[in-house]
Amino acid sequence: MKKKVRIRIKRYSLVVIMVALYSALCFMSCDNERLPQASYVRVNDSLPFSFEMSDRASFNYYYRDSNTVFCNIVYPAAIEYAHFYCTYHKIDSARFRSLSEDTYKLAYSHAIVADSITEFSFARNDGTGVVMFRLSGNVATPVQFAVTDSTNYFFNASLYFDNGAKCDTLTEVISYLQKDIDRLIETFELK
Repeated sequence: MKKKVRIRIKRYSLVVIMVALYSALCFMSCDNERLPQASYVRVNDSLPFSFEMSDRASFNYYYRDSNTVFCNIVYPAAIEYAHFYCTYHKIDSARFRSLSEDTYKLAYSHAIVADSITEFSFARNDGTGVVMFRLSGNVATPVQFAVTDSTNYFFNASLYFDNGAKCDTLTEVISYLQKDIDRLIETFELK
């Protein structure tokens, strides 16, 4: 003889469950409030270029040689220890082709683990070109971009997370950082 089992949820238990679900939804939707509002500062120093970056990040650089500058834009824990590795190159036409190929190779080297790779190319107001790659999935560099005039300079950057977080769980932070990327690209200029 089969016995019917009935689950009875008391009214107060239902209220507790509803409040918990509501709280969880509010917490998830308000989570982006933990990301600080960005203000921007101009990076000048003794570099051959300048741009604006978030005042929440720190900036350091060093010259590899007279034609190459390595720079790092480092965000704090509140922004998941995001880190942009950037490189500025003085170029000629041969160096432009080589660096362009390297940019594409780096982006598409993630094809094995990426869910998708979206490529954007556009010209800035001053006529210089930009190529950007947005990679989704658990990839090492979810955003990569390059700004170049194809004759004098090539500036490229890749976004990493230093805390070892999986990029496929950081969609909100990557979207937040996209505003900083856009600002850097818009304000990048040679001195």
